Amino acid sequence: MAQLQKQQVFGMYIDTSGIRHTNPIQGLNNLAGLEDINLYFGSEASRYTTAKAIEVGSNIIAPYNDALDPIVTAGTTLNVTSANLTWISADLLKNAVTGLLDKVYLVKSSIYDIC
Repeated sequence: MAQLQKQQVFGMYIDTSGIRHTNPIQGLNNLAGLEDINLYFGSEASRYTTAKAIEVGSNIIAPYNDALDPIVTAGTTLNVTSANLTWISADLLKNAVTGLLDKVYLVKSSIYDIC
């Protein structure tokens, strides 16, 4: 008989354009015991500005925080990563009580910084 394995790592992609909203996966509360949650932020917001640093809007982050709220515990790590090679994602502010994201920034990096 096959044994069920507990999922410990999970990831979601987040579109940052503010136009084509991606939605968080529903039913995450069924994945209790996640240790690492990877949030991959797209660089779509960069299409609408020439800024080298972009604050991701709270309207984009809020649905993900709502979906993650029931499963994020003291033992859960939220990893913020850019889905683009030339942009860096940074979660400079996390809520000290909930562990959820308050602010996320996308920062343009030089290809020379990567090599």
